[in-house]
Amino acid sequence: MKVLAPAKLNLFLKVVNKRSDGYHNVKTGVTFLNLYDEIIIKPSPDNKNTIDYVGKFAPNKKKFKNDIIIRLLNFLYKDLGRKFYVKIKIKKNIPYGAGLGSASADAAAVLKGLKKIKLIAKYSNNTKLSLIGSDIPACMKSRDCVITGRGDRINYKIKHSKNFFLLVKPNFSLSTTEMYSNHKFKAPLKNYSNDLLNQAIKKNPSIKKLLKELSILKGCVFANMTGSGSCCYSVFNNNTDALAGLRKIRYLYPKYWLKISYNKTIN
Repeated sequence: MKVLAPAKLNLFLKVVNKRSDGYHNVKTGVTFLNLYDEIIIKPSPDNKNTIDYVGKFAPNKKKFKNDIIIRLLNFLYKDLGRKFYVKIKIKKNIPYGAGLGSASADAAAVLKGLKKIKLIAKYSNNTKLSLIGSDIPACMKSRDCVITGRGDRINYKIKHSKNFFLLVKPNFSLSTTEMYSNHKFKAPLKNYSNDLLNQAIKKNPSIKKLLKELSILKGCVFANMTGSGSCCYSVFNNNTDALAGLRKIRYLYPKYWLKISYNKTIN
Protein backbone atom coordinates (compact mmCIF):
# COMPACT_ATOMS: atom_id res chain seq x y z
CA MET A 1 0.00 0.00 0.00
CA LYS A 2 1.46 3.35 -1.09
CA VAL A 3 0.54 6.54 0.78
CA LEU A 4 1.69 10.09 0.09
CA ALA A 5 2.80 12.39 2.92
CA PRO A 6 2.50 16.06 1.83
CA ALA A 7 4.79 18.74 3.25
CA LYS A 8 3.10 21.39 5.38
CA LEU A 9 3.93 25.06 5.25
CA ASN A 10 3.24 27.64 7.97
CA LEU A 11 1.95 30.91 6.51
CA PHE A 12 2.12 32.48 9.95
CA LEU A 13 2.99 31.20 13.40
CA LYS A 14 2.16 32.74 16.76
CA VAL A 15 3.53 31.10 19.91
CA VAL A 16 0.84 32.01 22.45
CA ASN A 17 2.28 30.65 25.70
CA LYS A 18 4.01 27.74 27.36
CA ARG A 19 1.72 25.12 28.83
CA SER A 20 1.98 23.43 32.21
CA ASP A 21 2.83 20.16 30.44
CA GLY A 22 5.94 21.74 28.89
CA TYR A 23 4.51 22.11 25.39
CA HIS A 24 3.38 25.36 23.74
CA ASN A 25 0.03 26.71 22.62
CA VAL A 26 0.22 28.15 19.13
CA LYS A 27 -1.90 29.77 16.48
CA THR A 28 -0.78 29.04 12.95
CA GLY A 29 -2.14 29.12 9.41
CA VAL A 30 -1.11 26.00 7.51
CA THR A 31 -1.31 24.94 3.90
CA PHE A 32 -0.02 21.77 2.22
CA LEU A 33 2.22 21.41 -0.82
CA ASN A 34 2.64 19.14 -3.82
CA LEU A 35 5.89 17.92 -2.25
CA TYR A 36 5.56 14.44 -0.80
CA ASP A 37 7.38 11.73 1.06
CA GLU A 38 6.32 8.39 -0.39
CA ILE A 39 5.46 5.57 2.01
CA ILE A 40 4.93 1.91 1.23
CA ILE A 41 3.48 -0.11 4.10
CA LYS A 42 2.51 -3.75 4.31
CA PRO A 43 2.02 -6.39 7.01
CA SER A 44 5.20 -8.09 8.20
CA PRO A 45 5.14 -11.91 8.06
CA ASP A 46 7.95 -12.37 10.59
CA ASN A 47 6.51 -10.56 13.63
CA LYS A 48 8.89 -7.62 13.59
CA ASN A 49 8.81 -4.05 12.38
CA THR A 50 11.22 -2.78 9.76
CA ILE A 51 11.55 0.85 8.68
CA ASP A 52 13.66 1.49 5.59
CA TYR A 53 14.51 5.08 4.62
CA VAL A 54 15.62 5.86 1.07
CA GLY A 55 15.82 8.97 -1.09
CA LYS A 56 17.65 12.29 -1.08
CA PHE A 57 16.84 13.08 2.55
CA ALA A 58 17.19 9.63 4.07
CA PRO A 59 19.10 9.82 7.40
CA ASN A 60 22.83 9.19 7.18
CA LYS A 61 22.73 6.16 9.47
CA LYS A 62 19.53 4.83 7.86
CA LYS A 63 17.51 5.72 10.95
CA PHE A 64 16.43 8.80 12.86
CA LYS A 65 17.18 9.38 16.51
CA ASN A 66 13.96 9.07 18.52
CA ASP A 67 12.17 7.99 15.31
CA ILE A 68 8.57 9.24 15.21
CA ILE A 69 7.36 6.08 13.42
CA ILE A 70 8.67 3.86 16.21
CA ARG A 71 7.08 6.17 18.78
CA LEU A 72 3.80 6.02 16.87
CA LEU A 73 3.77 2.21 16.74
CA ASN A 74 4.63 1.89 20.42
CA PHE A 75 1.86 4.36 21.25
CA LEU A 76 -0.68 2.39 19.21
CA TYR A 77 0.32 -0.89 20.86
CA LYS A 78 -0.35 0.63 24.26
CA ASP A 79 -3.46 2.57 23.32
CA LEU A 80 -5.12 -0.23 21.33
CA GLY A 81 -3.97 -3.00 23.67
CA ARG A 82 -2.58 -5.22 20.92
CA LYS A 83 0.42 -5.56 18.63
CA PHE A 84 0.82 -5.85 14.87
CA TYR A 85 3.92 -5.77 12.71
CA VAL A 86 4.69 -3.93 9.48
CA LYS A 87 7.32 -3.37 6.85
CA ILE A 88 7.60 0.33 6.02
CA LYS A 89 9.64 1.94 3.26
CA ILE A 90 9.83 5.74 3.28
CA LYS A 91 11.25 7.71 0.37
CA LYS A 92 12.34 11.02 1.87
CA ASN A 93 11.72 13.83 -0.62
CA ILE A 94 10.99 16.42 2.09
CA PRO A 95 14.08 17.77 3.90
CA TYR A 96 14.01 17.24 7.65
CA GLY A 97 14.94 19.92 10.17
CA ALA A 98 13.30 22.37 7.79
CA GLY A 99 9.94 23.21 9.39
CA LEU A 100 8.08 21.40 6.61
CA GLY A 101 6.60 18.79 8.93
CA SER A 102 8.19 15.77 7.28
CA ALA A 103 8.21 13.59 10.42
CA SER A 104 4.59 14.33 11.33
CA ALA A 105 3.52 13.93 7.69
CA ASP A 106 5.17 10.50 7.60
CA ALA A 107 3.51 9.45 10.86
CA ALA A 108 0.09 10.57 9.60
CA ALA A 109 0.63 8.69 6.34
CA VAL A 110 1.59 5.54 8.25
CA LEU A 111 -1.62 5.84 10.28
CA LYS A 112 -3.65 6.13 7.09
CA GLY A 113 -1.76 3.19 5.61
CA LEU A 114 -2.43 1.03 8.67
CA LYS A 115 -6.14 1.68 8.23
CA LYS A 116 -6.05 0.89 4.51
CA ILE A 117 -4.38 -2.47 5.08
CA LYS A 118 -6.89 -3.10 7.88
CA LEU A 119 -4.46 -3.43 10.77
CA ILE A 120 -6.24 -0.67 12.69
CA ALA A 121 -9.58 1.11 12.48
CA LYS A 122 -9.74 4.85 11.84
CA TYR A 123 -7.81 6.72 14.53
CA SER A 124 -8.68 10.38 15.08
CA ASN A 125 -7.91 11.34 18.67
CA ASN A 126 -6.16 14.64 17.97
CA THR A 127 -5.17 15.23 21.58
CA LYS A 128 -3.31 11.94 21.81
CA LEU A 129 -1.78 12.24 18.34
CA SER A 130 -0.46 15.72 19.09
CA LEU A 131 1.55 14.25 21.97
CA ILE A 132 3.51 12.20 19.42
CA GLY A 133 3.94 15.07 16.97
CA SER A 134 2.16 18.43 17.08
CA ASP A 135 1.56 18.49 13.31
CA ILE A 136 0.17 14.94 13.04
CA PRO A 137 -3.53 15.90 13.50
CA ALA A 138 -3.41 18.46 10.67
CA CYS A 139 -1.38 16.09 8.47
CA MET A 140 -4.15 13.49 8.74
CA LYS A 141 -6.28 15.61 6.38
CA SER A 142 -3.60 17.76 4.71
CA ARG A 143 -6.05 20.60 4.12
CA ASP A 144 -5.85 24.36 4.53
CA CYS A 145 -6.50 25.18 8.16
CA VAL A 146 -5.78 27.34 11.18
CA ILE A 147 -4.38 25.38 14.12
CA THR A 148 -4.58 26.34 17.78
CA GLY A 149 -3.76 24.68 21.08
CA ARG A 150 -0.74 22.41 20.87
CA GLY A 151 -1.83 21.25 17.42
CA ASP A 152 -5.02 19.46 18.47
CA ARG A 153 -7.62 22.13 17.66
CA ILE A 154 -8.04 22.62 13.94
CA ASN A 155 -10.34 24.94 11.97
CA TYR A 156 -10.83 23.75 8.39
CA LYS A 157 -13.40 26.45 7.57
CA ILE A 158 -10.76 28.53 5.85
CA LYS A 159 -9.16 28.55 2.43
CA HIS A 160 -5.73 30.02 1.92
CA SER A 161 -4.98 31.57 -1.46
CA LYS A 162 -3.44 29.32 -4.07
CA ASN A 163 0.13 30.33 -4.78
CA PHE A 164 3.51 29.17 -5.98
CA PHE A 165 6.22 28.85 -3.34
CA LEU A 166 9.95 29.04 -3.86
CA LEU A 167 11.29 26.88 -1.04
CA VAL A 168 14.89 27.37 0.06
CA LYS A 169 16.50 25.23 2.73
CA PRO A 170 19.96 26.37 3.84
CA ASN A 171 22.63 23.73 4.32
CA PHE A 172 21.83 23.53 8.03
CA SER A 173 18.83 22.41 10.05
CA LEU A 174 17.19 23.81 13.18
CA SER A 175 15.89 21.93 16.20
CA THR A 176 12.17 22.43 16.83
CA THR A 177 12.67 21.78 20.54
CA GLU A 178 15.46 24.35 20.78
CA MET A 179 13.58 27.01 18.84
CA TYR A 180 10.52 26.71 21.07
CA SER A 181 12.38 26.38 24.36
CA ASN A 182 14.32 29.62 23.78
CA HIS A 183 11.36 31.65 22.52
CA LYS A 184 10.52 34.89 24.35
CA PHE A 185 6.84 35.87 24.42
CA LYS A 186 6.77 39.40 23.05
CA ALA A 187 5.39 39.82 19.56
CA PRO A 188 1.66 40.33 18.91
CA LEU A 189 0.02 38.23 16.21
CA LYS A 190 0.53 39.65 12.74
CA ASN A 191 -0.57 37.96 9.57
CA TYR A 192 2.31 36.24 7.78
CA SER A 193 4.77 36.63 10.64
CA ASN A 194 6.62 33.87 12.47
CA ASP A 195 7.33 34.26 16.17
CA LEU A 196 10.25 31.81 15.94
CA LEU A 197 12.07 33.80 13.27
CA ASN A 198 14.09 36.03 15.60
CA GLN A 199 15.25 32.97 17.54
CA ALA A 200 16.24 31.26 14.29
CA ILE A 201 18.20 34.33 13.17
CA LYS A 202 20.06 34.41 16.49
CA LYS A 203 21.04 30.79 15.91
CA ASN A 204 21.95 31.31 12.24
CA PRO A 205 22.16 34.98 11.14
CA SER A 206 22.34 33.96 7.47
CA ILE A 207 18.57 33.38 7.58
CA LYS A 208 18.02 37.14 7.79
CA LYS A 209 20.00 37.77 4.60
CA LEU A 210 18.27 34.90 2.80
CA LEU A 211 14.83 36.26 3.67
CA LYS A 212 15.81 39.72 2.45
CA GLU A 213 16.91 38.26 -0.89
CA LEU A 214 13.66 36.30 -1.16
CA SER A 215 11.50 39.31 -0.30
CA ILE A 216 12.90 41.51 -3.07
CA LEU A 217 12.40 39.01 -5.88
CA LYS A 218 10.18 40.25 -8.70
CA GLY A 219 6.56 39.27 -8.06
CA CYS A 220 7.14 38.24 -4.45
CA VAL A 221 3.96 38.63 -2.38
CA PHE A 222 5.79 38.00 0.90
CA ALA A 223 8.66 35.91 2.25
CA ASN A 224 8.79 33.97 5.50
CA MET A 225 10.25 31.02 7.39
CA THR A 226 8.07 27.96 7.88
CA GLY A 227 7.60 26.48 11.35
CA SER A 228 10.79 26.33 13.39
CA GLY A 229 12.88 26.49 10.19
CA SER A 230 15.34 26.36 8.60
CA CYS A 231 13.40 26.36 5.31
CA CYS A 232 12.43 29.85 4.09
CA TYR A 233 10.15 30.65 1.19
CA SER A 234 8.95 33.34 -1.16
CA VAL A 235 5.32 33.44 -2.31
CA PHE A 236 4.30 34.20 -5.91
CA ASN A 237 1.04 34.48 -7.81
CA ASN A 238 2.42 32.75 -10.90
CA ASN A 239 4.98 30.13 -11.86
CA THR A 240 6.87 32.44 -14.24
CA ASP A 241 7.95 34.78 -11.44
CA ALA A 242 8.71 31.79 -9.20
CA LEU A 243 11.03 30.28 -11.84
CA ALA A 244 12.83 33.60 -12.31
CA GLY A 245 13.23 33.83 -8.55
CA LEU A 246 14.61 30.29 -8.37
CA ARG A 247 17.28 31.10 -10.93
CA LYS A 248 18.41 34.17 -9.00
CA ILE A 249 18.48 32.45 -5.61
CA ARG A 250 20.26 29.41 -7.08
CA TYR A 251 22.97 31.75 -8.36
CA LEU A 252 23.32 33.39 -4.93
CA TYR A 253 23.09 30.15 -2.94
CA PRO A 254 24.31 27.28 -5.15
CA LYS A 255 24.66 24.84 -2.22
CA TYR A 256 21.14 25.32 -0.84
CA TRP A 257 18.20 23.04 -1.62
CA LEU A 258 15.61 24.84 -3.77
CA LYS A 259 12.24 23.78 -5.09
CA ILE A 260 9.15 25.41 -6.57
CA SER A 261 5.93 24.00 -5.16
CA TYR A 262 2.29 24.97 -4.95
CA ASN A 263 -0.36 24.35 -2.32
CA LYS A 264 -2.72 21.48 -3.00
CA THR A 265 -5.15 19.32 -1.05
CA ILE A 266 -4.87 15.59 -1.76
CA ASN A 267 -7.59 14.20 0.55
